[in-house]
Amino acid sequence: MINVIMALLIVGLDQYTKYLAITYLQGHSISVIQGIFELNYVQNNGAAFGIMQNSKIIFLIITPLILMFLIMFFVKNKAKIPSYSIPLTLIISGAIGNYIDRVRLGYVIDFLDFKIWPVFNLADSFVVIGGLLLAFLFIKQEKNGIKMEEQNGSTD
Repeated sequence: MINVIMALLIVGLDQYTKYLAITYLQGHSISVIQGIFELNYVQNNGAAFGIMQNSKIIFLIITPLILMFLIMFFVKNKAKIPSYSIPLTLIISGAIGNYIDRVRLGYVIDFLDFKIWPVFNLADSFVVIGGLLLAFLFIKQEKNGIKMEEQNGSTD
C-alpha cells in the first residue's frame, strides 16, 4: 500500500510541476543559475531527454505494455526482493506521469534546463533515478551471488 501512496504522490508532484510550467513558463524562461540552469517550457514530442522525436503512436502503445510488465514484476517479486520496491515505484510513477501528458496533450512537458543537457522533467528524473538504483541493486546482488558461490566452493 505504501508503494501506491508513493506512486500517487510522485505522479501528483510531476503533474503539478508541469501545471506550473504551463502557467508560468510559456513564452519565457527563468534563470536559476545564470548560464547553467533555467526553468524553460518545452513541448517534447519524443522520449526522455528528447530522443525519438515525433514517435507518439509508438509511445502510446509501448508504454502501457512496459508498465504492465513492470507492475507484474513488482507484484511477483515484492516479497522476494523488497529492495526493488522503491526503484520500481520510481520508474513506474515517472512513466505514468509522462504517459498522462502524451494522452492528455499529445506531448510531454519538459522544463528543467541544464544548459549542457536536454530539457527534462521530474518524471524523467524519477525514471532515471529508479533505473540507476535498480542497476545498482542488480550489480550488488550479482556480486553477492558470486561471493556466496566462492564461499560455498571453498568449504567443500
